[in-house]
Amino acid sequence: MKTEIVQKIAEHLEHAKSKHPLFCVRICGEGTTLQNVKALLKRSRENRDNFKTADWVLSQEVQEVFEAYLEGRYEDCREEIYDTIAVLLRMDEMLDSKVHKDGCAETEAD
Repeated sequence: MKTEIVQKIAEHLEHAKSKHPLFCVRICGEGTTLQNVKALLKRSRENRDNFKTADWVLSQEVQEVFEAYLEGRYEDCREEIYDTIAVLLRMDEMLDSKVHKDGCAETEAD
């Protein structure tokens, strides 16, 4: 991984900690149940065409974080968090091909 990415993430993490020192009291809200998460994962996995988009993959990874957490599999939960971060980093890599030399980003219509 590029050193500048790690440095940038560390900077954003410290900024977030100072901006929101209390953060959250729990990972999942009371309305997020294991049954709901499993049903959402099952439904979304039924349409394999969705695998083509980063937003779908990211959503899947986040739901897998919740699933592992709600099942009490905390080490797996941490691994799913890292998988989620990996998807975000791959999205960042996708931006490399969208940015022109002058720094202007392409749009989907370009």
